[in-house]
Amino acid sequence: MLRRSLAASAAIGYWLRLPLKDSKRCLMANRRFLTDVESRRIKLQPVRRLQQHNQRWCDEDLLPYKTLLQQDTRSRIIATFHFGDFVFGLNRLLRVDPPDRERIEFTQRVSEDAYFSNMQRAFNDQVTTASQQWPVANPAASGLGKKLQGDALTVVMFCDLPPAFGATARVDFLDRAANFPRGAATLALRYQLPLLPVISYFDKGRHHIAIAPQIETTTRRPLDRKGRVAQLTQQLCNFLEGFVRRYPEQWRFLSALPSYYTAPAKRQGYSTGRSDCE
Repeated sequence: MLRRSLAASAAIGYWLRLPLKDSKRCLMANRRFLTDVESRRIKLQPVRRLQQHNQRWCDEDLLPYKTLLQQDTRSRIIATFHFGDFVFGLNRLLRVDPPDRERIEFTQRVSEDAYFSNMQRAFNDQVTTASQQWPVANPAASGLGKKLQGDALTVVMFCDLPPAFGATARVDFLDRAANFPRGAATLALRYQLPLLPVISYFDKGRHHIAIAPQIETTTRRPLDRKGRVAQLTQQLCNFLEGFVRRYPEQWRFLSALPSYYTAPAKRQGYSTGRSDCE
């Protein structure tokens, strides 16, 4: 066990360019942070604790999204990451959407009942439901195109799963060539949807939601489709990288970092190249 722990610390230290003692501290902090985040996703929490946690978020962070919704009612992809308290952050963000705006969150599997109960009691509503989560292996995903051609829709896709989980694009990450999910870029190009990069993070006792400028996918560029997918995926990775450099302990996949730099093995879970997400 000790040898395995040292090997993991050495590997993370290599990719993050940290001394061994610092990478060990980083991984320990990462485990503590993730335990806290996961508790609100898989374990039923007291209402008081949920409401106290909700009060630790900066409401001003949501203003850019509110403004965007007023100015641009098109369907869009929320390109997000397993970073910070992504569980609460995503739910806070989506509650800004108009009540009649449909949303779809691609996921590997539908969340536990405790998750829905926690979110409903934390925000005193019934907005978060299992029907909004679309498992990527679900045949219902084939109906997404028709939905996108209809009413305005918010599609949530996670863009940082390790390469074994889906089709990838080659990008630069932490100054090295890496493999990251290309699903959000592929879907955005197919249906000419804008991409909105969003990430949650914790800093100085407060939880925040950072919202980058919306990325348009209809601009004319001298690139083939594969090149454009790689370019868009790189933009999303650049956004993530800035936070990984500042707060590495808040990334859910920190311990899996070495896997992003190796050739992708046989795919697990989903691998359609169409809607690769979380």
